[in-house]
Amino acid sequence: MLVTAALVALVLALTGGALLFTTRAAAKTRTMIYRQRDIARVFAQMRQQLLNLYNSNHRKDYVLGNPGEMENRDEIFFLTSTPLYSQSTAEVGYKIMSDENGPPYLAYREFPFVEKEGFAESKWKPLSRQVEGMKVFYYQGDAKSDRWNNDGYPDKFEITLFYRDKDDPEKLLDITFEVVPALGGGYW
Repeated sequence: MLVTAALVALVLALTGGALLFTTRAAAKTRTMIYRQRDIARVFAQMRQQLLNLYNSNHRKDYVLGNPGEMENRDEIFFLTSTPLYSQSTAEVGYKIMSDENGPPYLAYREFPFVEKEGFAESKWKPLSRQVEGMKVFYYQGDAKSDRWNNDGYPDKFEITLFYRDKDDPEKLLDITFEVVPALGGGYW
């Protein structure tokens, strides 16, 4: 009888341990999927908006890009025909911000299009707390630059989004994508 009780206790301990391990693994997997989905959403939104840059006959400044004051904290503003909140064309912007003593995050702003030079001020909203850095390069032919304030738009954008490795919080991982604007193509 003592042997039976010991075996039952052993089986329960093994089952409980396996259940605990499985629960922790599932939670870690859910967190990883959420992070990857959030970063993919940001990538898709930026790509779609850059593909559909808006070409105004009344303005020359379609795109404005500046390197940030700190490494991997660039800013980009542009006119797009596929904004997130507005029904038509808008001025949008992306930049890395941080709250007091908080980690950096990717912020987004959108302002209904106005036919005047210069980009309007609008309230920044957190877009992704997963993305902690952004680096943007602009290509005109073979020339590569980390800023854009020329008339018109670049031939190609290269954007790198940085996010923390959850297994090693000191390590930044990145995803880089390139976009060649199609100017006003809509969703296709």
